[in-house]
This record gives sequence, C-alpha cells and structure tokens, in this order.
Amino acid sequence: MDLSALNLGMIASYYCISYTTIERFSSLLSSKTKTKGLLEILTSASEYDMIPIRPGEEERVQRLINHQRFSFENPNWTDPLVRSFYLQPDWFKQWWM
Repeated sequence: MDLSALNLGMIASYYCISYTTIERFSSLLSSKTKTKGLLEILTSASEYDMIPIRPGEEERVQRLINHQRFSFENPNWTDPLVRSFYLQPDWFKQWWM
C-alpha cells in the first residue's frame, strides 16, 4: 500500500492543529474574505475550546467587547468563541506595532 501525506495534513501536522480546523480554514477562506469573516473563521477553530479563563480576563474581555468595531448580539464572555473573537484583534494590533 502506498501512502502519501496531503498538503492540508502536512500543514496541520506542522502547526499542531487538528485536521478539522485546517479543513475548515481551507473551505471557508477565500480572496474575498472580509476582516470580520476572517476573525470568525479563525475563532471557529476547535483548539479554542480548550483555553481556560484566566483570573482577571473577564474584565478585559468585557472592556474589549464594549470597544470593538465588530460585535455579537448578547455576547457571553465565558464562551471560547467570543473570547478569542475579541482577544485576537487586540493581539494583532500589538503584533503589528
């Protein structure tokens, strides 16, 4: 039997992410994806479900929710999707500086 790795499998293995996450990224990303869509795609990764809430983080996330240009209706700051959705733009801003 002849086996060979697929490109998405090699990418997932290199970055230590699940195959479902890389398949989701591959199917949803396009050249016309807007910023909010990109954030939604990035935060839909199953790896964010494992991130615990750190002490004091709830206050920071609540402040970010009030000051971001993208928002959810009735955001629940304990939801990993919501936390990562609001923390990633903040991280990107710091990273680009």
